[in-house]
Amino acid sequence: MRIAPLLLAFVLCPLLWSQEGNQLEADRWFVGELNGQPAVSLHEVCTRKGDGGRTSAVSMAMVIKRTLGKSDPASRFEVRDTQVFEEDASGDIVSFKFDHEEGGTRTSATGRVTRTSSAPVDGGDGVTREVVATVYRLGRKTEVRLPIPAGAVLVGDRRSQEMLAKIERAVGEQARFTSVGLLNNRVILIVSTATFAGHDERGQLLYDVVSDAMPIPMRLRLTPKGELAGM
Repeated sequence: MRIAPLLLAFVLCPLLWSQEGNQLEADRWFVGELNGQPAVSLHEVCTRKGDGGRTSAVSMAMVIKRTLGKSDPASRFEVRDTQVFEEDASGDIVSFKFDHEEGGTRTSATGRVTRTSSAPVDGGDGVTREVVATVYRLGRKTEVRLPIPAGAVLVGDRRSQEMLAKIERAVGEQARFTSVGLLNNRVILIVSTATFAGHDERGQLLYDVVSDAMPIPMRLRLTPKGELAGM
């Protein structure tokens, strides 16, 4: 599957467009193809808040139609997925919301990152961080608590792309980052490894990314500013 820009709209508004001083940072649409046919659409919206934080939201819709035989009716596979991250001024995730609908069944989750201070141990800062989330599915509510490993920086898609764009890199160099996601109806921590693969003909950065949760290689194309150009 290949995902490339359908409409790439980048808006920087010099004026405040809300009383809180929020600014629209990005609003982009992408289309993905499967076997040469449009099958996936992505919509990314990023809003910079007056306190320096940011809201980044990505919505995905995938529709695949298949016909097994000439006389068989076409089957339809549809998935809709939305993830919203609230970041603080440093880019770390503060809270999040996920919605996933597949085959008419919906799963959603909300959560936040908590910090607990204690006496430092073995040179640490004494701060324990964890993800506290609630998953809603089929009328049931499940509470989840996930300790965040010491030293891990919890970032969303947009922040991880910006971090990759800033790295002093050589072909073959790797970077790792940690995020949180909704996979198989569970909220989990996801560790991804990005390997720099050089530049394309437009000077965009190429990264091959593999996550521990879904070990399927994916090539990202990023602008030097860390904006998604395709994958």
